[in-house]
Amino acid sequence: MWPLRWPPFSRGGAFGQWCALSAISVAGKRVGANDERDLFPEALRLTAEIRPRAVMLENVRGFLDPRFEGYRTDLFKSFKKLGYQADIKLFHASDHGVPQLRPRVVIVALRADAARHFAWPEKRSGPAPTVGNTLLDLMAANGWPGAAHWAAGAQTVAPTIVGGSKNTVGRTSVPQGPAKRGRNLA
Repeated sequence: MWPLRWPPFSRGGAFGQWCALSAISVAGKRVGANDERDLFPEALRLTAEIRPRAVMLENVRGFLDPRFEGYRTDLFKSFKKLGYQADIKLFHASDHGVPQLRPRVVIVALRADAARHFAWPEKRSGPAPTVGNTLLDLMAANGWPGAAHWAAGAQTVAPTIVGGSKNTVGRTSVPQGPAKRGRNLA
């Protein structure tokens, strides 16, 4: 693991971290704590050092799988020892105005003085926005005459794109699972 050392932080505020998805994801072989790319321990170290009022961590849907129950339990116990109340929720980007199939687990840990001020965001009402409707003005911005036709063919949410890594060589930017159905958006 590479050392992550930043200058000292002032206490308070918020701290957010993307915790290497590859340690949990199917593409990353789902080895969790046994993966050198697992950044949850680093997030806990930074939380202890910084003592922010709020911590937000993000990961893949697979983090909610039964195989990671013990890992989640240990993570939440560690936050509790640091004086934080932690909660976890699965979000779908399309439920919040993003035209993409992008399920993500969000973990929020709050100090007691901040916990009473927090509420999870509610889903948007109505259908998810489509890629075509969302991007039409950008596609047409430089006068592309095919923008309306393109948008008419992109009336769905976009697939999740899987990026490459040393463990997913050859799979860069490939829609996975149910996301394959959205390939006609390009």
